[in-house]
Amino acid sequence: MHPLQKAGTKRGARALSTEALPSSRQASWLFLCHPEELTAKEQATVPRLRQLHPELDLAYVLAQQFVQMLRTLTGEQLDTWLEAVASSPLTDLKSFASSVYEDKEAILAGLTRAESNGPTEGHITRLKLIKRSMYGRAKFDLLRIRVLFSPQKDLRTQETTRSSPSWRSGVEKTCNSQRTTFGVMGVA
Repeated sequence: MHPLQKAGTKRGARALSTEALPSSRQASWLFLCHPEELTAKEQATVPRLRQLHPELDLAYVLAQQFVQMLRTLTGEQLDTWLEAVASSPLTDLKSFASSVYEDKEAILAGLTRAESNGPTEGHITRLKLIKRSMYGRAKFDLLRIRVLFSPQKDLRTQETTRSSPSWRSGVEKTCNSQRTTFGVMGVA
């Protein structure tokens, strides 16, 4: 036998060429994405993954159902989904469903109501960033000035492109307000 020849193969016989499967993290991402948002290669990978094992196919169906509830705010389907997961053989998904069941009221509110605390969380993150950038430099009075006079952008109303002249003026305003903030820091 030739040293480079694999045992059990004939010379000249080709091995089956199969594309490498994605990692578990990549597969989870593919299972949670909207099918229309995937590239052609990713769209071809999903059926290959689903055909590997019946449990993978069931996991895909249940994951897509849950994501659809999130996208369309149809929380009234949550009980049906929890029952389907409870009757499935998927232990990891059962663990997730049990934690969903423990906090069912809050999750049901999140799946049915359009209100969000996202803007509040964004402001808290911004405040923490400003505070961390000033660590060890000054006391509360300077922090107050930086918070009150820091540039804020409203992404819902600001739709500027680099080609428009208003884009350049927005940059100048931001730079000027940052210089003012740094000038205040230098004074304090």
